[in-house]
Amino acid sequence: MWSTLSWAITIKDGKTEVNISTDQYKLTWQKAETMGYSTAIPVGSKKSLIQNLEDPFFHGGDYAGWEYWGATGKVKIAEQDVGKSVIEYQSKDTKIMAYSCTATYWDGVPYFMHEVRGTNLHKEAQAFPVSGYDPIFNPEYDFKKEEFKLWKEPIPYVAIWRSNGYFIGLYSKNPKAKARKGDWQGKGSVVQLNHDWQLDMIERKNNRNLSHIALR
Repeated sequence: MWSTLSWAITIKDGKTEVNISTDQYKLTWQKAETMGYSTAIPVGSKKSLIQNLEDPFFHGGDYAGWEYWGATGKVKIAEQDVGKSVIEYQSKDTKIMAYSCTATYWDGVPYFMHEVRGTNLHKEAQAFPVSGYDPIFNPEYDFKKEEFKLWKEPIPYVAIWRSNGYFIGLYSKNPKAKARKGDWQGKGSVVQLNHDWQLDMIERKNNRNLSHIALR
């Protein structure tokens, strides 16, 4: 059974996914590992900008072995107001870091904001965000050079244009982050915002936040 709230922004929290509808787009958040958006359909389009159903949008870190942010353990609707909704997605079954993604959605604008919090589960202090820990979008299709662009100013920003006139983009609120194309070896069609040099050491059960915004 769906749990539905009747506001301008519609949220349907189901067993395997969360559906979010604004006047600008429709999103589906999959709860299974690796949690994240499985579809993103902008208004006026019938086709999702996301075609990769396995790991389209995720975070991961190298803690002497890769750990990704896992599956969704809990969904909390933190705020529901006219034109604005805030949802917190909490991960489960991770060993080094517990991850919480707080997503803010608005009517009237074609983007949404994420704030990811890492909480140390380990008995020793851990770095966050550790090397490789970036918001990553993996469209799983090859795009031409002219369809892709990086910016350093005024903020770190990466965008991919699609033939249907829409685009997918990520940008960071942290001016020290770095937008880049490719995986950790610079290969493939992955795009990401690199926060490698923004790490802090956090003690057990302490946390730190990392903010970025995704656009279409």
